[in-house]
Amino acid sequence: MSNSQPSSISLLLIVPSRIFRLGLQVALESYPEITVMAEVETPNEALTYLQAQRLSMSDRPGVGIIAIDTALETSLTQNALLRFCQTLKTSYPHYRLVLLTDPGTVSWQRTRAVGVDGYCPKTADRTQLVAMLKQVAMGESYQVSVDPSSSKGDRPSWWTRVKHRWYLWDIKAISDVEAKLKVQLNQPGLSVLERVVIRGRLRELFTARWCIHWLLAPRLEAVEFQETTENNGDRPNSGISPNQSLVPAQSSSSDPEWSESLIPISPRQQVLETTATHLQFQLNNLTHTPLELDILKPQKRQELLQVILEEWEVLLEDLKFSQIQGDQLLSKKLDFLRDLWSAVVTQFFGKYSRIMVKGAEVEIVPILLQDIDRIQAEYLEKVPLFIGLLNYLVYEIPLMIDNRLYAAGTPEAQKRAEMLTQNLIVQLGNSVVNPLLNHFADVVAVKQIFYDQELITSRKIERFRNDLSWKSRQQQWFGEPKAIFESQYSLLVLEARGIQKVSIYAPRREELDQLNGWSLVVTLMLEGRDAIAPRLQALVGSVGQVLIYVLTHIIGRGLGLVARGVLQGIGNSWSDSRLSGNGERPK
Repeated sequence: MSNSQPSSISLLLIVPSRIFRLGLQVALESYPEITVMAEVETPNEALTYLQAQRLSMSDRPGVGIIAIDTALETSLTQNALLRFCQTLKTSYPHYRLVLLTDPGTVSWQRTRAVGVDGYCPKTADRTQLVAMLKQVAMGESYQVSVDPSSSKGDRPSWWTRVKHRWYLWDIKAISDVEAKLKVQLNQPGLSVLERVVIRGRLRELFTARWCIHWLLAPRLEAVEFQETTENNGDRPNSGISPNQSLVPAQSSSSDPEWSESLIPISPRQQVLETTATHLQFQLNNLTHTPLELDILKPQKRQELLQVILEEWEVLLEDLKFSQIQGDQLLSKKLDFLRDLWSAVVTQFFGKYSRIMVKGAEVEIVPILLQDIDRIQAEYLEKVPLFIGLLNYLVYEIPLMIDNRLYAAGTPEAQKRAEMLTQNLIVQLGNSVVNPLLNHFADVVAVKQIFYDQELITSRKIERFRNDLSWKSRQQQWFGEPKAIFESQYSLLVLEARGIQKVSIYAPRREELDQLNGWSLVVTLMLEGRDAIAPRLQALVGSVGQVLIYVLTHIIGRGLGLVARGVLQGIGNSWSDSRLSGNGERPK
């Protein structure tokens, strides 16, 4: 193979995650010599594309590289993934093969045996990825790993290790008891008192878990790393600094449990675990306004929110490896939310689920997905502080709270991140139920599967939809302009008793400047009230004081004098009548 630098590199991405594909494209935009010629999600799509191309190296400028995400192992076994790589190498030898790997997936040695030319963890930065692609394009095999020069930590002390073991034992014990209680809670026939007691015990366990985590959870500044190299010169000379070819060290500890699990719990993991725990409690609506989720059975409501949390975790994991920088997230906000909403709809209702509507079978999901543009306008665009939440959970960028920055992991930042995450989950749940009510509101099969028993009659369903419609209009006409003018967001958060509404402060000046029409009129009315009300109150207060003075000191005294005169007259008349009764004549 030639070792000359190629003029251009053409990439075929076989990546199941759209977010990760998008991140790779954004990361490679600044390298004009690297072009993404196609992107597919499955091996079958890749083979179809390659069969359609059938271009030899002489027919296409530059070098072709096929980049394969090892996340395909979710649909393929590891051996099937290796066989797929071998098939590509045999059928299309003019292409180079590169694996983009997750921790703990197929090893570099096994992939080299089937013809893979490059091996790059998803955690590698952009420069390492590009350097690896260029080396592979030159005909060399190359592995990118982690730089050990950044390692700062020493082996933790014996006391830290003891605390960690206590932490693991306690958390395991709490998790076991929680699992048993959740099984009991899902059993039919429980009385209201029994359910209250079980939920109370779950809240106690949640508090105990938080206390144990606060006291005993390991907080390490670094993890040990060591440098490793390929055996017997297996790695070719690539012309890149050796510092770019390092992998995490195996712990020197004889305790395998310690070497694998002594990892600080990330802020993201804490937020997700706390939210997952809250989903086990009651999900009653305590906001005094109707929510779309209210129509679902309690079990279906909990199931939907759990699906959203799981898909949200998948999206965060994809973003972690996507190479999308924090400042690039803003332009992709709606793409992320649309993908998340579509994934939740497909997962919750079932990709191929069918119901009978007017004597014909119809698929639910395709019909619901048709409303995505309307859902975006009514729900997704209004999700508050979404980019700040992503930056915090993915990149651990500090959160702005009340005009102050709070670092990742601080109690204030964690509490705010939990509130934003819970609000996102509840709002997405409402947005998933909305198209169901629009298309299949009074379908018997839907009512049997999803609806609460108190909302299954046609009259109650229509009244519920009307309440939702009125709430939406009221929020659009009055609530949202008022919130923008007051620099507030209303969040739906999960508490032990159910879903509650809270308000938080956040600057919204840009939105205020963009208001027009009726929304602007509402803010002007509020501003006018704020300007006039204090003066009017002062004027009314002054007039009241004057009236009080007039009534008490002038009219009151006058009335008092009149009453006194009347009483004196009555007294004189009484005296005269007594004298007349005694037969005495006045002199």
